[in-house]
Amino acid sequence: MTQKMTPPLTKKVALLTAHGLSKFGFENTFASIMSIKPNHLHPEVLSGFDMLILPGVCGEESPYPEILSDRKAGFIKQAVEQNGLIVLAFCAAAYYLCDRIEYTKRDNTTIKMDGLGWVEATAKHAFAHITRQSETPDKNPDKSKDYILAELNVENIAHPLRSLNINGPTLLLSEKEKGLSETFIKYASIEGAAGLVKSCGKGKLILLGVHPEFPLAHQLLPESFAAYSQDHTTLLEIIAQKTGIHPHPPIDQRILSYA
Repeated sequence: MTQKMTPPLTKKVALLTAHGLSKFGFENTFASIMSIKPNHLHPEVLSGFDMLILPGVCGEESPYPEILSDRKAGFIKQAVEQNGLIVLAFCAAAYYLCDRIEYTKRDNTTIKMDGLGWVEATAKHAFAHITRQSETPDKNPDKSKDYILAELNVENIAHPLRSLNINGPTLLLSEKEKGLSETFIKYASIEGAAGLVKSCGKGKLILLGVHPEFPLAHQLLPESFAAYSQDHTTLLEIIAQKTGIHPHPPIDQRILSYA
């Protein structure tokens, strides 16, 4: 008698979308991604997902302080701790989940503000010393100068990997937090974490200072970045291992909207 194998259930991934948030590249990351709006951030909707992606932003002004009100942030944290939700936070979202934010704008003014404090760390503009060198800021800056091909040391990988950093943070953990979070990606040339995992109740938080969802062979990027395209794939696979969610979507996948 042949035993029938039950196919594994496809885990459901939500991508938060709103004005000012980027969703570029995510269709090539995980299977079964569905976009949700800020008004969907309540227990009834969140309970239907295994992971919530909080993406980076389009520009310098982060909408996260407005989007993630105390009430909505509380619903997300409750879903993490009680239901096992995984939160995967990129760039601006990673800044905001930390308790302290330091970011240098293109006009060379530095913003210092508090975040949600879910991770006891300072999220500091990682490569401001490179991208914000000018003492007389250009009124019409070339935004491509913000694109840094960051060299990363990744756990269990013998050689450095590269990934795109666009004004993303380095995560400087407090001594207490170092005992609570696992740093699995470090910047090679500067202090701090580019990727960490923190268990919270039944779920976990994963914070990333880089953009592994962004393919390195792309017309907006310098041609030299394309030489590290395999690093893009490798990083996504490593991050997927941390989430427990398969990283390879169907070739023709489209991100659907939550009804």
